[in-house]
Amino acid sequence: MNHRRLAVLAFFCSLLAASSTSANPILRGRIVDANGAPVAGAVLEIKGTKLRTTSDEDGAYQVELLPGSYTLGVKRIGYSAEERRIRVPGPETEGEGLNLTLAPAPVPMRPVEIAGTWSLLHARGFALPVADLSGDRLRNGATVSLARAIEGLAGVHDLHTGEQIGKPVIRGMTGPRVLVLDDGLRLEDYSWSEEDGPSIDARLAERVEVVRGPASVLFGSDALGGVVNAIPRSIFADAPEQAESHFGQEAYLSSNNTEFGGAFLAERRDPGFGWRVFGLGRKGDDFKTPSGKLENTGFGAGNGEAMIGTRGAAGSWTARYARYSGEFKLLEAGDSAAGMGEGGGPERKAADDRVQLSTTRQLGGVRFEGRGQWQRHSLIELADEADSTGAPVPGS
Repeated sequence: MNHRRLAVLAFFCSLLAASSTSANPILRGRIVDANGAPVAGAVLEIKGTKLRTTSDEDGAYQVELLPGSYTLGVKRIGYSAEERRIRVPGPETEGEGLNLTLAPAPVPMRPVEIAGTWSLLHARGFALPVADLSGDRLRNGATVSLARAIEGLAGVHDLHTGEQIGKPVIRGMTGPRVLVLDDGLRLEDYSWSEEDGPSIDARLAERVEVVRGPASVLFGSDALGGVVNAIPRSIFADAPEQAESHFGQEAYLSSNNTEFGGAFLAERRDPGFGWRVFGLGRKGDDFKTPSGKLENTGFGAGNGEAMIGTRGAAGSWTARYARYSGEFKLLEAGDSAAGMGEGGGPERKAADDRVQLSTTRQLGGVRFEGRGQWQRHSLIELADEADSTGAPVPGS
């Protein structure tokens, strides 16, 4: 009986010995810096495998490995990466294990430039919620109304009186709660009347950018709803090989309201000098619908701009003159101009002249910028008075 117990005990002892001798070696150690301080969060990985671990607050680590040869890699932000060739089992898995020292190394970063500007940046480079309209989407609109041109942008609507007069509506606000800029300069006109709109022809802008959301309050209390900035095309070329001259004209005809219009463009763009003359004219009769003609919806407009400027290493200056003018018939609900004769019904006559000057000067490491604008705005609203028979009174 005793011999049997001894045999069973010897069998279990042999199993324990076999299991202890078959356990995989454990690679352990500490990761420190040049001063001996522990490096926490260092990533230790076994190249060619999925094995990896991270050092703790004391810089200690451990990982279980099968016998063989391995390449050990260690990396941590702010330190040079290390690689070590090890063999398991070996000295690295015995005693204190493998202690590694990481040398500090700077982290290369691309320079970050922060610049301030009086005008909005392109939507792709602006951290605030900005939408923009440019290219064919803007040119094909062929509309005098800036609000009409940007109506398709998200969160933007058009509060209009007829097809050619409108105010931009952003986040449900309009008038004095939506700021309109012409190349970064404020327009102080279009909120005077409910039948007035921004004095900017959409065709004169290369792109129109809209800031909406809380970021718009950075532009002041009159921008609670949002900001609309119409940006004209630059008269300077970015490089000598991009210098160019443009001379062209176009004409179009719309059959619905017998609208016809045309445009003329002449410009020269060089890196150091540029100029442009751009003129637009449109005239249209009353609009037609399947139910008949919409009386008193015709219009006529003549708009344009002229720019000239120079640019060099010491700075630049640019002068711009913009003109917006037109006569717009006003369709009012419940009223009809029928029977009132030619010119009957209310209409709006607008004229706006702006002279804009901008300059930059580079003095050492300091760049000075200055901008100014002179604006004259005229708005006249007319309505023919009618006698008891409905005929217009001459001179009214």
